[in-house]
Amino acid sequence: MKTFLAIFALAGGLFVAGAIQPASAAMPIPELGTEYTAPVTEAAWQCGPYSCYWRPGYRGYVPPHARYWGPPTRPDCYWKYKARKNKWKLKC
Repeated sequence: MKTFLAIFALAGGLFVAGAIQPASAAMPIPELGTEYTAPVTEAAWQCGPYSCYWRPGYRGYVPPHARYWGPPTRPDCYWKYKARKNKWKLKC
């Protein structure tokens, strides 16, 4: 019982000591009216039944199979569906 009380008192003391300390590692809050530019422009794969093309500014429907492809490695790349193999293949 004495051990339990000692642990409870120590935990309570640490809690109170932590509540008294000022927060020194707070993140700065940006001021209103400051300019902010997004590091990423909106773009997505625009897909038809047999091919997908990368379109900057596209906000339409993106099929589930194309949501995690990411941007193409070169501007002329696109995804082509191979029906015989039931696979999508990147063409550049």
